[in-house]
Amino acid sequence: MGQKNNVMLEYLKDSRRFADVFNGYFGGGEQIIDAGYLRDVSEKLNGSIAKNPKTGARGKEIERIRDVKKIYKDGSILQILCLEDQNYVDYTAAVRTLTMDALDYSQQIDKLKKIHKDANDLKTGSEIECGISREDRLHPVITLWWYHGSSEYDGPTCLKDSLDLNGVIPERYIADYPMNVLTSTITFDDTRFRTEFRELYRTLARKNDKIALKELFSKDERFQSIDEDTLRVISVATDRPSLWNNRKKATAENGGYSMCKAMDEIEADVRAEERVIRDTEKITDMLSRGKTVEEIVEFCNYPYKQVKEIASSMSSK
Repeated sequence: MGQKNNVMLEYLKDSRRFADVFNGYFGGGEQIIDAGYLRDVSEKLNGSIAKNPKTGARGKEIERIRDVKKIYKDGSILQILCLEDQNYVDYTAAVRTLTMDALDYSQQIDKLKKIHKDANDLKTGSEIECGISREDRLHPVITLWWYHGSSEYDGPTCLKDSLDLNGVIPERYIADYPMNVLTSTITFDDTRFRTEFRELYRTLARKNDKIALKELFSKDERFQSIDEDTLRVISVATDRPSLWNNRKKATAENGGYSMCKAMDEIEADVRAEERVIRDTEKITDMLSRGKTVEEIVEFCNYPYKQVKEIASSMSSK
């Protein structure tokens, strides 16, 4: 696991932020999950989903690692909440979700079997064969994927998205398995998030647009004093180490960090990007008026490669 993944996962393991992500996605901003009722558990999953019904022999052992996993326990309510962080489109995500959720449920069954075996309290033949009682209920496992890659998300949102459904059995009989996918897009109502995760989300939704980032950092009041953890994860997630390296000069009066003060690199990128746009417009105009590539290079000192690429693009239209 690289630095980017490690920094992001450590950030998301904070219970306040973890709860905020789930409240924003599942609760529409309503605080349906209280961070105080969350507790950390091992992200490691292992087990065997299949077994030989005659011999009781377990199938091949499977092992998976969750990114972030917590137990939500409030009175009689217990749910298993899992967050998967993804910075590239994973076309196996539907099957991965199904596998990890199944392993989580399988581990619950194994625990129930041990409890009943120790208590020797199963009555009917079916209960004895299964190892659990008819009244036993498993705790729900809810998996949320957060995708914040550079390209638009075009991966699966359910198992059927990954299946070839053109078979002899009608689709309505083929079992599906839905996914919960949160993507970093400007169209998502990020006001649903109430912690500093909102600043991270807003940044990653615009990370490929330097002009939009500049406007966000300079005009959004929440970016005038962000905490150190959020500054660091933004720096790593956007591949802009200068945001972190220049943090001292970005210190705000209240001890936080002002993104407006820390964005020298972005300012330089924006100026360079604006210059490219202006040059492209000028070169395009001269080409459209009949000037040759050689004439533009000679008299305007533009790089030959730049002018040639623009000319080739125009001729291909």
